[in-house]
Amino acid sequence: IIKNRYEFNTLADVIGSGSFGEVYKAIDKLTGETVVIKAVYLGRPNIPMDKLEQEASLLESLIHPCIARGLEHFMMNDLRGQKAMVFIMAYYANGDLQQYYSTKYSKLTDIPFEIRKKWMIQLLQGVEFMHSQQYTHRDLKIENAFLDENLDLVLGDFGVARKNVGTVLGTIAGTPQTMAPEVATSKPQSYPCDIWSLGIIWYQLLFGHPPFNAATPYLLVNQMLNREFVKPIKGSGHQDLEFLIDKMLQIEPKDRPTAKQLLEKFKTYIDNNYQETNTSQAQIKNQLLQKQLSPKEQTLKQMKERLCAQTEMQAQEIDQLVGVVIDQLLKPMDQISVQNPKTGLAMEENEMNEFLMQKKLAVKWSQLRQIALFELYG
Repeated sequence: IIKNRYEFNTLADVIGSGSFGEVYKAIDKLTGETVVIKAVYLGRPNIPMDKLEQEASLLESLIHPCIARGLEHFMMNDLRGQKAMVFIMAYYANGDLQQYYSTKYSKLTDIPFEIRKKWMIQLLQGVEFMHSQQYTHRDLKIENAFLDENLDLVLGDFGVARKNVGTVLGTIAGTPQTMAPEVATSKPQSYPCDIWSLGIIWYQLLFGHPPFNAATPYLLVNQMLNREFVKPIKGSGHQDLEFLIDKMLQIEPKDRPTAKQLLEKFKTYIDNNYQETNTSQAQIKNQLLQKQLSPKEQTLKQMKERLCAQTEMQAQEIDQLVGVVIDQLLKPMDQISVQNPKTGLAMEENEMNEFLMQKKLAVKWSQLRQIALFELYG
């Protein structure tokens, strides 16, 4: 079925894979449209059939410009006889928002404010439509927002969404960093939990970082319940947005506005936003290109992020240590006080590894040197 209608290469066109199956970029031969094929193998462990059906039905029934499009889904057996559920979905050229900004920019706030403001509104419009259809998403985060070739944003990943008809949910679902207090504490929950998560994303888009940064879920919940923000909701220069974010991040669900109220209250702001954005597209594009990282800078950023993940160290610590290594690499040979420079370099490496161990740092000199060499000579 797939090969008859959709053209793709199982090796060259893979854009994602995991324990669930594979994701491919493909061409629909009937329409010429670029699509995404997601094959989920049902024989693999922890594959929830009911959630797959639900997500597929939602993506195909929630038709809105700010919600990811599901085109069709069906069951089939592959050449090895494995049974799979296949999703055909619209293709979003710039991937998810987290991937987009983390690979192309040093920080989220390098992206022009007009673009970030547009994303805030498109997120709100998607949530409002979803709520009007009596669904709660329950896992709103920037990784579940996708960008097309024009940098327009859509909501996706409805794996834990629920229908809200005469029932009140009380289960834990979602991501700790964007999870509403009532969800984290297993209290009754409904549409307001999405408003909290939306407020988290808006805060992140406005200030460039999440509002809470505790290292463990327990401490994170304490931060949320005490409203201990990394940075107070002020000082951005956009008081109207700060006011709304503060209302969205109220502890009591009943104190948060609905998505419809947010849209109605802010309709003039939304209209002005689109007018501003549409009349300055060339200027915004130039700003994006100026602040976008070069290919070398993107690679360097990825190398440092991988090392941070491997060592659980902060990016600032890695930067400082890489700076030390660069100083060592640029040291004149006559300052290495041995007859054999190679022996001297080995001695210095041993000394630095001992220093790192004494400081109880999980990084090795060779890892830092690899980044330093790329930064110098790339």
